[in-house]
Amino acid sequence: MSRRLLLLLTLGCGLACGLAACGQDTPPPTVEVRLVTADGGNPLDRGLFDRVTVEVEQIGRPTTTVTRDLDGELDLGVEFDSLGGAMTLRVRFEGGGATLVGESPEFVPASAGGLVRVMMGAPGSCERASDAILRAPRSAAAIVRNDTFVTRFAGLEGGPSARVEFVDLLRWRAGELDDLTLGAGPAAGASLAAGESVVASAEGGFRYDLADSEVRERPLELHAGAGPGSVVVATEGGVAILGGELDGAPVGAVTWVAADGGVHQTRAAPRRGGAAIAIGDAVLVAGGEGEGMVAELLRPTEAEGTPIGDDDGVRRDPVLVQTLVGDATAAWLVGGVDAEGAPRLDHVALLGCPGACRAEPATDPAVELVGPSALGDTVVAGAQVLQARFDGRWSFEQTHTLATPRQRAGLVRFGDEGPLVVVAGDDRADVEVCW
Repeated sequence: MSRRLLLLLTLGCGLACGLAACGQDTPPPTVEVRLVTADGGNPLDRGLFDRVTVEVEQIGRPTTTVTRDLDGELDLGVEFDSLGGAMTLRVRFEGGGATLVGESPEFVPASAGGLVRVMMGAPGSCERASDAILRAPRSAAAIVRNDTFVTRFAGLEGGPSARVEFVDLLRWRAGELDDLTLGAGPAAGASLAAGESVVASAEGGFRYDLADSEVRERPLELHAGAGPGSVVVATEGGVAILGGELDGAPVGAVTWVAADGGVHQTRAAPRRGGAAIAIGDAVLVAGGEGEGMVAELLRPTEAEGTPIGDDDGVRRDPVLVQTLVGDATAAWLVGGVDAEGAPRLDHVALLGCPGACRAEPATDPAVELVGPSALGDTVVAGAQVLQARFDGRWSFEQTHTLATPRQRAGLVRFGDEGPLVVVAGDDRADVEVCW
């Protein structure tokens, strides 16, 4: 019989006195943590591990670390301090020359429903999550993370789709919700607030609330031409929908959606597509199709954007990767294709943002990225998982290889150095995890 470690997180009543849940006649709340491999198997079947380390990090409280020898004692209890405090759980098996690691997304114990699954894998590896497969492949969908969920909206599935699906990153399950009524077809989206998304689709813009089962969709008045040709990005105070297409031409407008639902518009250079990142309360947008500058810095409080650099020409489907250099953001506009559909092998460095942004042609070696996705300094292109570095020159280091090449996938990172979750992508329905 194979061994299986049972991990129980229990509220420490000594640290939470006064809670009714810790009364003399009531056992303290417990969260059961099931450790699994990507194929749903038992992690302890993958090696002769002799040691387990569990780390519980709860915001505002000291980190709890427990290390124990796996000498037949397979049940492990760890106390946590608060039902309402967000926590992250990390597990590590070592022994016999092998290592497995796993990490949860940040979650609130009171909202976990008593069960968490932590997926374990070997550092440096990527595997498909067998229980987190969406119903059918789609392309041009909006993929949005909200807390411990990733939701995929609309897109193309033969024809325009109104389907809504989700992956629960806390339990590693996939599911489906009712079809959309306010949007369908190609779409772009971003997270607005806890449980809420903003989606700009070919058939309309809307807010979507995962937590409200009665009224999930609420229409949004976006600027004319907003839709799948827009860049949609989460900001410090809400979501920005940048540009788009109207009567075949790029659109020069921005719609700002605040976390409280307020909406207002500002002007920008005409732009269709491209890439954007949030820098504090500002948004840096670059690439795509339009006129004039390579990039623009936009703020919700300013009627117009600040142009950066010269005309870069057509650069469809690029990404912006970023890293900090001191207190400023260094961003790298890479990838994409030109007006004839040929890959762009040149790059543009955008330095000194947001205080004194400037654009410089990058002199780094040519790199071809097809259908890339970016999250911070991480890029997924085809089967490559790359990390960008900037030390006066930009470079890429390949850190992982995906089991399946992907284009335009959704990316989620647990913490700063936790697992990378690669969700679907064009014509994909599966999910991969890279440790």
